[in-house]
Amino acid sequence: MNVADLSRAPPEYHDVAWIADTCKLLMGVGWTTNYVGMIYKSLRDQTYGMALMPLCCNFAWELTYALIYPFGSDLEKEWAHAPLVQRNIPIIFIVCVAGWMSAHLALAAQIGPALAQAWSAYGCQLLLTVGGLSQLISRGHSRGASYFLWFSRFFGSLVIVPQDVVRYRYWRRDHEFMASPFYIWFVCTFLLLDGSYGICLWYVRRFEREEAAAKSSKKTT
Repeated sequence: MNVADLSRAPPEYHDVAWIADTCKLLMGVGWTTNYVGMIYKSLRDQTYGMALMPLCCNFAWELTYALIYPFGSDLEKEWAHAPLVQRNIPIIFIVCVAGWMSAHLALAAQIGPALAQAWSAYGCQLLLTVGGLSQLISRGHSRGASYFLWFSRFFGSLVIVPQDVVRYRYWRRDHEFMASPFYIWFVCTFLLLDGSYGICLWYVRRFEREEAAAKSSKKTT
């Protein structure tokens, strides 16, 4: 997910650069597909498909690395149980985006934008995964979620791992962090949590079918 200056790449990396480029292209296809599908699913189900906090964090990341370091809503329906949040969603969104953007900027100032872009993107990914999983479990229904959205997100992030392996193998000088315990922890945690999302979605869908069948049988008796 990081921006790499190809002029610094060793000659042997250029022979396999197409693998990393293909992975990044597939990542873009996967995530673009996910965003389009999420918009469609949100409009159809009249809800939102991404948890509020990961949405703010990701939006702040996009603003930070697109602008500063360039290389009508149904939201309220889901917060009827929390009137304070329901009445102040626009303010909460703005404050959270500003807060996450300040975090991205602070990290970029601390370790440099090239490396910070990678680490903060990993953080966004984990927050999105945890937020989505928590949202699915706490809601107890699959509105705003689908296997298509899950797989496109999972695939779009998974294909970046081979790119990182190629860069570490052939361009180790600028990618030593990819062998760090923290990076390995991130990959393992991502695989565990995002893989669990598909299983949880299956269980929720099964519960919905059983509940619908039970209601139908009551009406006929």
